[in-house]
Amino acid sequence: MPSPLSASSPKTRDAADDRAHNCFIVNDAPRVKFARETTKGADWGLGGWHHVRIERRASDGTVRVFFDDMAKPIMTGEEKTFAAGFIGFGSFDDTGKIAGVKVWGKAVEAKATPPFPIIGK
Repeated sequence: MPSPLSASSPKTRDAADDRAHNCFIVNDAPRVKFARETTKGADWGLGGWHHVRIERRASDGTVRVFFDDMAKPIMTGEEKTFAAGFIGFGSFDDTGKIAGVKVWGKAVEAKATPPFPIIGK
């Protein structure tokens, strides 16, 4: 099952569109963009590392994405489909490496549903 929320940016984009440099929801259907504001693009470059931060506040659906400059988001949006527990990131057309992934959040009551589907049972 794909992550319900994702932030995607190719190496360089002239503008956000329906397929790239936007925030998307994936809910058992093709992705749908929901960012209200985006920059013109993000230059990922080759061979370098970047800092990316995704903030999601389930209480009001706020999503903010930061790229290198942690003071000013490159994308903002609102999506209230999922109450809590889901955040994702990805690339549909490009490849790259990630390291040092950290997730913070307030404790929520665990549900009986496992986080990933159990295959073969």
